[in-house]
Amino acid sequence: MRRKTLYSRLFFLFISIIFYTSILSINVFAQFGGGVGSNDDPYQISNAEHLQKLAHDINSGVDYDNMYFKVMNDIDLSTVCGAELNGGTSWKPIGNTDNHFKGVFDGSHFKITGLYINEPDKNCQGLFSYNNGVIKNITIYGKVIGNEFIAGICAYCLKGGEIESCINNATIKGNKLIGGICGSVKDTSIVQNCLNNGEILGIE
Repeated sequence: MRRKTLYSRLFFLFISIIFYTSILSINVFAQFGGGVGSNDDPYQISNAEHLQKLAHDINSGVDYDNMYFKVMNDIDLSTVCGAELNGGTSWKPIGNTDNHFKGVFDGSHFKITGLYINEPDKNCQGLFSYNNGVIKNITIYGKVIGNEFIAGICAYCLKGGEIESCINNATIKGNKLIGGICGSVKDTSIVQNCLNNGEILGIE
């Protein structure tokens, strides 16, 4: 009888741990503000946590191919990255070598401020890292330090990727292949109607 009671308690403890872990995971990466990801009803990006969720999902291999995302208001990234946050916390770019952004991201011409990346030994740093989709109407402010393929908007625009009507106001610093809008643009990708106002610095 005692053994059965012990097994029951262990079982409920196990279930409780799983439930708590699931709730914690949901809280760390909040859901988008609304939408279903279609052209008519895009996923809504309303705060830094929504943008952080997009980065986390893409980098973890979530399939957002041909899905639509729309910024709904000005966004301050200083709640998730910054020189003073936890002794210095860099933004983790959207996309990586294995998982590229392949959706449509519309910044709606709102301001995204507080971008902070201080990774002098890392390549492909920016708000986005690898783009195979469409990135448009973003205005970015902040500071990005990296090694190679460094930019404010997108580090590496791959074949078929597009960047349209974006403005960089961030300071960019790197060794080579650096730019305000994009660090590297492949031959069939398109970058058009963009403007760089940020300072571009080479590392000696």
